[in-house]
Amino acid sequence: GAAPSAWVMTADGANRWLVQRNASEPLWDTDGSGIIFRRENGIYRVPVSIGAAFTVTGNPELLYQSESDFWFDLSPDGSTFVLASLVVDDSADGNELEVIVNWTNSLPRTEN
Repeated sequence: GAAPSAWVMTADGANRWLVQRNASEPLWDTDGSGIIFRRENGIYRVPVSIGAAFTVTGNPELLYQSESDFWFDLSPDGSTFVLASLVVDDSADGNELEVIVNWTNSLPRTEN
């Protein structure tokens, strides 16, 4: 089947721009400078610019990789991911919740 793609679209639907193919669950980075999305068992961030037109300004960066399938969300301040995953492990209760903090520390820094 077809893989999902992430798009940005104006509120009136008049314009739309492809962010990334094979990307699901897209979220805006809290400052609007990137879009975070899921691809297979990884979370990625792609830098973007919103000016006269929307532009993808760089390549996707892997932020987190999991051994298993998961669902995720970003905290309102952008500092933390929360992940829920199904773990097949007879020695555990089968439910696991993982919180990833300070993920922004792994991003490259640019000088202003």
